[in-house]
Amino acid sequence: SSNSLCSQFTLIRPQVDFLFMWDNSSSQTFVNDSTKAALSNTINFISDRFDYHIMLAPLIVEENDDVNKDTFLVSFNTNNLGASALSKRISASNAPNQLNTYATSSSAAELGIERAYNLINTNRNNGIFRQNAYLIVVLMSNGNDQRTTTSGWPDQGAQNNYIATYQNNFTNLKNNVLNSTQMRFISLVAHSQCQAGWRAGETYYNFSNYIYNLSYTGGGHKPADQDGVPTPDSYNICSTDFVHLFDGINNTVLDTVLAHRYNFWPVSFQESPITFNPETIRVTKSTGEEFYEVPGAGNGSGWSYIGWQNDHPTTFEPTIGENKSAHMIELFGDAQVTYPECLIVSYESPTYFFGYMAMNSKPIVETIQVKINGATIPQSTTDGWEYLGFSSSINLKIQGPNNPSNPYAEALPADQRNNVHVIRLNGNAIYKSGDSISVTYDPSGT
Repeated sequence: SSNSLCSQFTLIRPQVDFLFMWDNSSSQTFVNDSTKAALSNTINFISDRFDYHIMLAPLIVEENDDVNKDTFLVSFNTNNLGASALSKRISASNAPNQLNTYATSSSAAELGIERAYNLINTNRNNGIFRQNAYLIVVLMSNGNDQRTTTSGWPDQGAQNNYIATYQNNFTNLKNNVLNSTQMRFISLVAHSQCQAGWRAGETYYNFSNYIYNLSYTGGGHKPADQDGVPTPDSYNICSTDFVHLFDGINNTVLDTVLAHRYNFWPVSFQESPITFNPETIRVTKSTGEEFYEVPGAGNGSGWSYIGWQNDHPTTFEPTIGENKSAHMIELFGDAQVTYPECLIVSYESPTYFFGYMAMNSKPIVETIQVKINGATIPQSTTDGWEYLGFSSSINLKIQGPNNPSNPYAEALPADQRNNVHVIRLNGNAIYKSGDSISVTYDPSGT
């Protein structure tokens, strides 16, 4: 028998919280048909996979404005959302048009990092930004977050203090306040002054790099999809057209959220009687690579049969879960399964014995011929066959040599036949699984 299962077989919807901050400065060019279509594509991309919250917010607010002014929420469901969060909720189909409501800001101050923190911190008690969820900030700007003196010159001392403060604030959010499974700060900014009125978003892409490289000491899931990229989690709007603006984000969501990893795998979901021989288990990935039985962890890549487990988790990343009740193997090293891999578990069934044959009509007994593996079996009450007559229900399986004191005791799982005429096999005529059997006869017609 061979059983192939794939790692997306029982996908848990991870909780993923997004904060999309849209540039609404006087020079902004982000709210247009292309970016609205890109937003729709992003929502559609995640809607079938995740338990998502998407907060949409203008990047810049006036000095005395409420932090939540003009913010909106698109969510997978309303579970655990407070009243203030529910009042912001809109349908996914209305989200692109909602961007048209963002008023152009007259403020000269762009405090994108501070605003992101304030939005998250303000909305973590109303259910929008959740404990133990993935948190992905997406900031769009053709400017920069730069502290200046009262006369408008760059103030490097103030800038250093500002960045240090919000590095600490975001680190505390991730590790203590929200205990985020993963935190990302994705910036869509200019990497040079490539157009008139634009500024290189140096502060933003450096902050993206800082958040991407935060250490994960608890249950967090450190990303690796941007390793080796000069500016991880920052995309250059000077060279990225709006149609493909969200491609990197889409790939990030797919790679980091869907890559479930499994260290336990079901062999059979029937507890008893066992339907396989544990000594014959073979484990192969869909790539063709075979793994062999090992004594346990620390003994290389392989597997170990651990018997029947009740409600046992099968995954260890991004969360411990996908519980199953089954006979299981534990996977070690490279034998562990990562989405989208599949695992093929094959085995031999136990040897079953059969003490009866079934015929669908009443035979003329003198015409019955029985053959097992090509050899003719005589009619005999000791080492052959005998006709028993009609039976409304019979299990063809018997315990045979496994129970010498009562070989005709039923064996399970049953091979049940109903409303048949029955031949009993005696002594050496008892056959086993794998044998070739045949019975021919002339029907009596009654």
